[in-house]
Order: sequence, then structure tokens, then C-alpha cells
Amino acid sequence: MVEWDHRSDRTVDHVIGAFYMIRAATFQALGGFDERFFVYLEDLDLSLRARRMGLLARFVAAPPSFHLGGGVSRQVKAERLFYATRSRLLYGFKHLPAWQAWTHAVMTLVCEPLARTAQALLRRSWEDLRFTWRGFALVYRDLPALWRARRWR
Repeated sequence: MVEWDHRSDRTVDHVIGAFYMIRAATFQALGGFDERFFVYLEDLDLSLRARRMGLLARFVAAPPSFHLGGGVSRQVKAERLFYATRSRLLYGFKHLPAWQAWTHAVMTLVCEPLARTAQALLRRSWEDLRFTWRGFALVYRDLPALWRARRWR
């Protein structure tokens, strides 16, 4: 998204789920939220499907709002990493051409844990190292279910 001062209304690509307002008929016509996305990216998926149907998302500046984000998930970092990673992989397989989805999957499943490990080691953050590998262990364990849940574009 392009940065701006957020003091004026404008058309945007996506509005986060915490502030999503949509007509019930439109929501139903889009098939609602894709339940395969748990907690992360279900709103982005809905926005992309709406855009593909020619609908636009609007940012409305008038009502002040604030979303802290991560309130509960800060306490379960490995699980947060698992669900966020799983949703990113599903999103890629659902919306990207196959070669891009596979490239994204390799980068996510191989490069990302290695980069997170290097970063944790450089910072000497054993907690980050622990939750990174616990989170990716959950992802790797879920790969068969993830494979069954994917849908090609």
C-alpha cells in the first residue's frame, strides 16, 4: 500500500480484517472467508477475490480507530509463526501461478527458517531460536494437510 497521512478517504488494495465492513450480500457472493486461513490472511484473500470481481476497498478516515494486533498471539509465538506461515503458503498456492507458488514455498520452508536462525544467533536470542524451530516444526508436521488443502489458481 502507498503511504499517506490517513487523514483522507481513498481507494486502497486492502483493509485489515479488524476494520473490515462489507455488505452481507457482497460477503455471501464472495463465498465469505476461506476457512482454510486461520487467523492470518483471510481478510487479504477476501480483498483479492473482491478486487477480481471488480469491487473496490475504501479507507474511510472519519471514524478514529486503532488495532494493537497480536494481543493474544504474543504469548504463543511458535503457534503464531505456524499459523502465519501456513496461511502464507496457502495464499501463495491459491493466488499465484504454480511456479511462483513453488518458489515462495521453497523460500518460506528453507530460506526463512535459516534466516531466522541466523538472526537469532547473531542477537543471541535463544528464545527466538526456540520459537522459530518450534513454529517451523509445526509447519513441517502439517505439510501433508497443507498439501491436501492447497488449491491452484
